[in-house]
Amino acid sequence: LSATDKIKLDSLDSSGSTVSTVTATLLVAGWSNNTQTITVAGVTETNTVLVTYAPTSKTNYINAGIYCTAQGNGTLTFVCVNTPTAEISVNVIIYINTTLSNANGVSF
Repeated sequence: LSATDKIKLDSLDSSGSTVSTVTATLLVAGWSNNTQTITVAGVTETNTVLVTYAPTSKTNYINAGIYCTAQGNGTLTFVCVNTPTAEISVNVIIYINTTLSNANGVSF
């Protein structure tokens, strides 16, 4: 996680939650029409997930304009503006059985 993302994560109140972290890979050959769905254990349709690039993939992730657009049971779907020419590692933080709120008490 970047320092900024770490600060944001530290500001969350996740009392009673289970947190899981996973690193997943977006494969070069996995892109079809600028979309790729990958398997990520622990992700459900309803839990809260935070997705960010792994530090080693930062430049390629940003240059490709990659972002996560959907989650399902065991899956995350990504879209890119420009198809990357290298594998991209992403870090996924999964909050299980929780409602998160920020320092102002706003739930999300």
